[in-house]
Amino acid sequence: GAGIAWFDAHRTSVMAEVDVLLNNASIECMTNHGFQLNHLAPPASIPDLDFGLPDGADPSSGFRVASPSMAGNDSMEVESSPAFNRALIGDPAELAELQVQLPSGGYFAITKVGGCLAEAREAVFGSQDAYLEGVESFMMLQEIVLEARMQAEQSPEFANLLAEWSA
Repeated sequence: GAGIAWFDAHRTSVMAEVDVLLNNASIECMTNHGFQLNHLAPPASIPDLDFGLPDGADPSSGFRVASPSMAGNDSMEVESSPAFNRALIGDPAELAELQVQLPSGGYFAITKVGGCLAEAREAVFGSQDAYLEGVESFMMLQEIVLEARMQAEQSPEFANLLAEWSA
């Protein structure tokens, strides 16, 4: 439904904001390694939808998500050289992918990195573990909210309440 489209745009927007923060916090470190990252502007915010958006309404009207990033994947500027990647994320052999189980039974992966990105996570969030725990909590809460919203939208009782409210 309309709420789910807004939800997906909002989740992507939040993660895009985090990615921009991490990109910008990595600039000085990457410069010290001889690489240039461009400063990124914060993404446009996603407006709240009015409760009870009618069926068939386009929830994406006016929405602009500034980054196509997926949650948990840092959408920093990508260069293909091994030296750039080593400066950004550290030694590839030392990366630690963490699988996070979601309440629905699915999972997502987040990666503990080294290099400038680890320094940026520490600068912005206090520690890389705090960043990883924050992403994990954010994704779990988002999934719980989405599941509750989908169940409510399928409930005849909710539909009746919504019809009464909007009348």
